[in-house]
Amino acid sequence: MTWRRNRSPRIPLPAPHATLAPGAVFEVAELAQEMALDHTGLKEVFSAVATEVERDLLLPVPPDAAWRVLQTELCALGRPESTMAR
Repeated sequence: MTWRRNRSPRIPLPAPHATLAPGAVFEVAELAQEMALDHTGLKEVFSAVATEVERDLLLPVPPDAAWRVLQTELCALGRPESTMAR
């Protein structure tokens, strides 16, 4: 999967001010269900995309830290432990 590179200047968001939008959690949960991704598959897709866009988007946290937050939020939605909480 390749992403179009955005060459416009961006100002990075400091990590203490970064939050995870609730809408993003629901979108990820729906996509995982539609794509029939288990925990491992979802983590692999998330990590691949986040790693690819991390530098260009000046993400405030590394992909592994973002995954831990996303995983916690997905579990809070009541997703089955067998598919989300590993």
